[in-house]
Amino acid sequence: MAYFRWRPGGDPKRKFQIMPSVKLTKKAVDAIEPRPGRYTVFDEDLKGFGLRVYPTGELSWIVEYRAGHGGRSAPKKRMKLG
Repeated sequence: MAYFRWRPGGDPKRKFQIMPSVKLTKKAVDAIEPRPGRYTVFDEDLKGFGLRVYPTGELSWIVEYRAGHGGRSAPKKRMKLG
């Protein structure tokens, strides 16, 4: 299932670009294929947890969060897990 989520660098003709969202299981991760550009697949259940896929086929786990009290006023941050 994909849902709309804004990301910088998206298609300039669209206000939103589709960010893939799947249940990140071993089977799903093994099936992910690289594309010409870097992209991120987010987990359906665990909000902010995702897998970044590079054109070389390299994979790295990320967590996206808002520091401090959170909320929309706090800037988004990303932490690379590996």
